[in-house]
Amino acid sequence: LLAMNFQLKNIFKSILGFFFKINPILRISIKNQLTIFVFHEVSDEPGEFTKKNGLTLSCSQFKQQAEWINKNFNAIDPKILNSGEELPKNACLITFDDGFLGAFNNAFPVLESLKMPFVMFLNMKPVIERKPMLSAYVLYLSENDKEFKTYLSDLDFEDEPHLHINPILLNKFIA
Repeated sequence: LLAMNFQLKNIFKSILGFFFKINPILRISIKNQLTIFVFHEVSDEPGEFTKKNGLTLSCSQFKQQAEWINKNFNAIDPKILNSGEELPKNACLITFDDGFLGAFNNAFPVLESLKMPFVMFLNMKPVIERKPMLSAYVLYLSENDKEFKTYLSDLDFEDEPHLHINPILLNKFIA
């Protein structure tokens, strides 16, 4: 958890790096330390994709983690990052990626009962285009298409290809 915390903090800083020059309020907030907890699926009956890719927690695991976070951190509303307010000691953001149903049905009630704010990040491109998410498409092809497996091998993307490939490389294969 600590290594992930460190990596996530660095990722967050690098993504927002260019804002530091134009937004001194954000610079002050990040300086005061911010831990980001990233969740995906929270379910006792997770789907194959989330289970296989380590993206799920059981309801009881999530409740334990949320209670631990609540005891050891101060969950903030993300609006504070651009407000000029000082971050509280041990500030954290609770985030969910991809809009899995279990996050809505199982995680949100726990966080609401603990009065902990959270953020849901939705990838709208697959919804709008009615196509699978890139990562899901890449995983499907890597498991079911021999030519795609060879393509990944040539790119040296055999391990966790969904984390390495981009739309340009996928479209090149499809063409």
